[in-house]
Amino acid sequence: VVIATPACHVETAWAYRQMSGRSFGNRWNEFKSRYAAESKNSAFYSRLHNDFEEMAVEHFAEIRSLRDLLSSFDPEKAMLTGSGSSLFALFRNPGKARACLEAVGPQCRFSASARLLKTPGLF
Repeated sequence: VVIATPACHVETAWAYRQMSGRSFGNRWNEFKSRYAAESKNSAFYSRLHNDFEEMAVEHFAEIRSLRDLLSSFDPEKAMLTGSGSSLFALFRNPGKARACLEAVGPQCRFSASARLLKTPGLF
């Protein structure tokens, strides 16, 4: 996993105000069920979605640029964490993760890589 935080800040309250009026239903329970059933299938990770991401990349060029750079290293998935501004990228290949970390570092106020301790067997 490569974690990268651009110089911009996304205020959580502001992000939630941007999302007001949207109904998200019971997505957390749906996610947990799907994770339990599908986490060993790499297609599961490619379908992950963050409802804040579209808004964040629209309002923050730094987030859009960093997401695009992370994606250029062909991870299983690159996306926004929470309401932002950090992003993450999931890699199977440690070499790609290291190259990605080296490339994103200069654009970030924080960047790191980590290995998942408990995995469903893919990463």
